[in-house]
Amino acid sequence: MPTSPSRERFCTDFNYEPMAFDAVDSDGVPVYHTNVIACVGTDVAMIALEMIPDETRREQVRERLSVNGRKVVELTEEQVREFAGNAVELCGRTPEGKRRYIMAMSARARRSLRPDQIAVIEESCEIVAVDIPTIELAGGSVRCMIAGVHSDRRRPIEEAGLTEAVEAINEDNPVTPDGRYVALAEA
Repeated sequence: MPTSPSRERFCTDFNYEPMAFDAVDSDGVPVYHTNVIACVGTDVAMIALEMIPDETRREQVRERLSVNGRKVVELTEEQVREFAGNAVELCGRTPEGKRRYIMAMSARARRSLRPDQIAVIEESCEIVAVDIPTIELAGGSVRCMIAGVHSDRRRPIEEAGLTEAVEAINEDNPVTPDGRYVALAEA
């Protein structure tokens, strides 16, 4: 699979090395995107390597995922159909401020995993499984429901100051500089 110019540019800008590959199901139907068959976490990756038909590329993907000590949990196509590849690792903090990793997935995905797979995942993160049958009826799962928020924290209003638009509002004459009326809530 050739690397597209936009993918190449993204990887260059963010200092990533692309690893493009084709994946198909047992009927030869192409997998429409990687989130369906793979979840790459900090110390563990879950991926349906069997769905990568090119054996050489399959081994290259396995090697790339494990080169820095990450453990690879191989998923079956059946587990993919149960949404096991549609998980996402999340990082938060404990009350003491220590990093805490969780692997968010659907209850259906969790039920599809074997005990040995669960043990490997739980070496690095806690599995949090939620029951979402309605979402899964439409073909999505937990990862489809989560968006990353990578914004900087907002400064306190005292430090940030009021914007020009907010300063322009006169409670006695609530009109912005461009002449638009601003409705104020009654106290």
